[in-house]
Amino acid sequence: AWTRPAPSKTAPLARTHHACCLIDDTEIILHGGWTGFKLLNCTWRFDCVSESWKRLETDGQIPPGRFGHTLTWSPACQALVMIGGLDNRGIALTDTVYILQHKTWNWKLVRAAGKVPAELLQRGMHTACVWDRFLVVFGGTRQV
Repeated sequence: AWTRPAPSKTAPLARTHHACCLIDDTEIILHGGWTGFKLLNCTWRFDCVSESWKRLETDGQIPPGRFGHTLTWSPACQALVMIGGLDNRGIALTDTVYILQHKTWNWKLVRAAGKVPAELLQRGMHTACVWDRFLVVFGGTRQV
């Protein structure tokens, strides 16, 4: 059944086209999005047990603000994979694959090995999921 959590003293700004994923039925990680006026690059954690929000202090190669990206939990890597996203003009970003280590909250920009066509990585408004040990990305656009 659906329930509404009690209001939290701390909560993320209202936003659209953000990325969000569930980790082990205990926490939800939210990243980025568009407020209607600016792009966001903040990362938030919702604790499903205490029903409370906390803004995460991340470090490393922190990605710039974006919207229309995906954030996918990889149990095998114990990390979140962020793919794609669009800038404030609606153009696909070129720095498109980041890993966020769970627990340490450290971002790392990942570069693909070899020649990878830009249309495979530069995208926004797509979907992504983990299947076995693969990250499957489907659809999307390079410009809105």
